[in-house]
Amino acid sequence: MSIKKIVLFACLAGLSGTLSAQVTMQLNLPAVGTVQKNQLWNILVVNNTKKQYDCRLGLILRDRSSGQEVMTATTGQFTISQGAKQLNINLLEPVQYNYIVQGIDTRLQGLLPAGSYLACYALSSPLSKDNLAEEHPLHLQVCLTGCIMKY
Repeated sequence: MSIKKIVLFACLAGLSGTLSAQVTMQLNLPAVGTVQKNQLWNILVVNNTKKQYDCRLGLILRDRSSGQEVMTATTGQFTISQGAKQLNINLLEPVQYNYIVQGIDTRLQGLLPAGSYLACYALSSPLSKDNLAEEHPLHLQVCLTGCIMKY
């Protein structure tokens, strides 16, 4: 089985829990331009339950062609109540980054290198064994010419 299929399967396997948990996520990236690391955290979370959750958000950024992890990150703890909540870097700090390949700008405002990536997000709560929500792999195309394509 190829690395791409394994990555896709792993991210989609957790997606089944999203339907029962009734917590969803939507990534909001700029329509045009390069991507700063802090923009990876512009996420809308919708909690359709009456419960309040203390959560952490995890990110795995992979090279699309090789499946190799480029960077992983975990946020600080935050709370989501019933309804929608727009997340951003300020609400999620501190964010702990783990840089697996060289060449990534380590500054908070640093740009992602040009390339094609898969971004997998998982929203978890310490009180729950399962992830509250997982976003299917998102294809991010970061170009030196300043374009972003989101699939």
